[in-house]
Amino acid sequence: MMKYIIWIYNNNLLNITNKKQKTMCLKSRRTMICVLIAIAIVASFAGCKSKVDYNGALFCISENDRYGFMDSTGRVIIKPQYDDASFFSEGLAAVSQNGKWGFIDKTGKMVIEPQFLSVSHFSGGLACVKEYIYYGYIDKTGEFVIEPDYFEAYPFGEDGLAEVKEFEYGGWGFIDKTGKMVIKPRFKTVDGFNEGLAWVRMERQGFIDKKGKLVVEPQFDRVFSFKDGLAIVEKDGKCGWIDKTGKTVIEPQFDYAYGFSESLARVELDGKWGYIHKTGKMAVEPQFDYAYGFSEGLACVELDGKWGYIDKTGKMVVEPQFDYAYGFSEGLAIVEKDGKCGWIDKTGKTVIEPQFDYTYGFSEGLARVELDGKWGYIHKTGKMVVEPRFDDNGDFCEGMACVELDGKWGYIDKAGKMVVEPQFDYAYGFSEGLACVELDGKWGYIDKTGKTVVEPQFYDADVFTEGLALVEKDGRLGYINKTGKMIIEPQFDDADVFTEGLALVEKNGRLGYINKTGKMIIEPQFDDADVFTEGLALVEIDGRWGCIDKIGKLVIEPHYNYLYGFVEGMAICGDEAKIGFIDKTGKMVIEPQYDSVDWYSDDLAPVMKDGKWGYIDKAGKMVIQPQYEDAYCFSEGLARIEKKGKYGWIDKTGKIVIEPQYDDAMGIIEGLAPIKQDGKWGYIDKTGKMVINPQFDEADFFENGLALVVIDEKRAYIDKTGQYIWKEK
Repeated sequence: MMKYIIWIYNNNLLNITNKKQKTMCLKSRRTMICVLIAIAIVASFAGCKSKVDYNGALFCISENDRYGFMDSTGRVIIKPQYDDASFFSEGLAAVSQNGKWGFIDKTGKMVIEPQFLSVSHFSGGLACVKEYIYYGYIDKTGEFVIEPDYFEAYPFGEDGLAEVKEFEYGGWGFIDKTGKMVIKPRFKTVDGFNEGLAWVRMERQGFIDKKGKLVVEPQFDRVFSFKDGLAIVEKDGKCGWIDKTGKTVIEPQFDYAYGFSESLARVELDGKWGYIHKTGKMAVEPQFDYAYGFSEGLACVELDGKWGYIDKTGKMVVEPQFDYAYGFSEGLAIVEKDGKCGWIDKTGKTVIEPQFDYTYGFSEGLARVELDGKWGYIHKTGKMVVEPRFDDNGDFCEGMACVELDGKWGYIDKAGKMVVEPQFDYAYGFSEGLACVELDGKWGYIDKTGKTVVEPQFYDADVFTEGLALVEKDGRLGYINKTGKMIIEPQFDDADVFTEGLALVEKNGRLGYINKTGKMIIEPQFDDADVFTEGLALVEIDGRWGCIDKIGKLVIEPHYNYLYGFVEGMAICGDEAKIGFIDKTGKMVIEPQYDSVDWYSDDLAPVMKDGKWGYIDKAGKMVIQPQYEDAYCFSEGLARIEKKGKYGWIDKTGKIVIEPQYDDAMGIIEGLAPIKQDGKWGYIDKTGKMVINPQFDEADFFENGLALVVIDEKRAYIDKTGQYIWKEK
């Protein structure tokens, strides 16, 4: 049996090498995982949203010093025949023959003949290649777009800029996609832009903006990219944080550090890990052998080789007992014990016994699981709804999931019935009634009966939103309607889906907006930008964020380190360490002062200060003092809160309407809320009256008068009196 080592870094699947006679497993503290699997079991994330290139891609393998590609089941698609090879990016992979590099597509067809001394992957439609002793950039036809004039060069980043070096002893600078030198070469080392700034090294390291101006003077031994307006820096062997002006927010004092997650950052001191606030104050003292970021209020930590979970006060909520553990999602976390995966809830109770070889999170109530090399689906009770029989599978979207059998993809419903027979080379989830599928290297669309609505003809394709889908043809992006008619001709370097009638597009490294006829409503001019919400869009200019309206008028001047979209007329904004709110005029309604916040709902927003949650109104007045371990947005006049590990509800004055008494709970929808007591789920009304006694293993919200429940491993629908309307046989 052949074995392959699969390298996963930040969820990207890299090259796979056949290691005969050698078994090794290496754990890195920086999210790198070396997984040893027989015949390479790799799940393809066939999700409901936009596609990611490595999802469902082919994986590079080597055998007898020859390289080829296999799919996620281990089936060889392109037999090992090349001297060397790299991963697929934007539909093409670099391969080497007789000392020269070229590119193949996913069918193995040589699209660009081997002719270059070295190459990079494609990024933004261009690849960096070396011809003789100099580097230039080619398009997907192999033609030079930027002539080979550089001594060294790197691929283009998402911002449309690439790092280049003109002479052997010269400095590094940046060019745009036309080849224009945007930032003159004067740095010893550079990295790509993130949040409008790029780190550079002269004698030491600092940051420049997109005009090449030194924003943070080179003074650090090492720096990391900015996230939410803060960057980790290292000085004299210690790590701290700076803001975008270079001001020290948290003094360098830690041996190692990671970015903030749910307002806390994990740090290492003297070989132990703990957590700090954005003020630098120690939230949880360093005491763990290793630790991960917080997710849904809990973080997984390692002690003496076992993993458990702590809350934000550092209290051990779930004792260390697992061989490995993952973050919480929708109240459940995947844990590993004796080589098998299962699920626990936030109390540490085993909800689904560890029994699966691999698994993913829940989508539309079902989760993908692998058993003995085959994939199926389970319910949240752990009941096997669709028996493992597929070579690979995707999440459910609009009631259907794509599945793979013998190298071809089709679709099943939630009962496991094959609705669309496996016939496609690859497939994605349904959106607006259509799914994009690949056949012979081209992408098209089918409906839920499997009928081809748009013939496969595109180099790449995305899901439908607001009636239009993004497609790629001849290296450019455009939009089609549901009949396949090209509404907006392919012309953009990059583009996004339509929201509120406008789509974000990129041309020559700048971002602007078009309408559904393709007319450029707001000319490309921004360094970075986001989609429209509530009539406004976030835009970045010179490393700072502001807002424009739908005619492109700057409504809020760009002077925020980070800014999040509007909900109920308010947007979350932040400085170096604290979070506040602005209104749609840009007026600072609530000064940055909180460690964490949530969106406004019913005119109130949950805010966290000093580890406790309370509520403020839109004037910033603290209506309900911080006192809760967790707090949620208001719904139907009440908000769910957590106190001493129990859930209850308060009204908008802060009065306890339903005493905290439940082990778990969900929000109130259609007048009823699911609650959990003594391991069973039931329903209460807004007064706290028990309308349906706890009796279910699992319970969902009411929708159109019915709720889905599970009892004795069988699914059922009940009405609001608790009467069964339908029950699985």
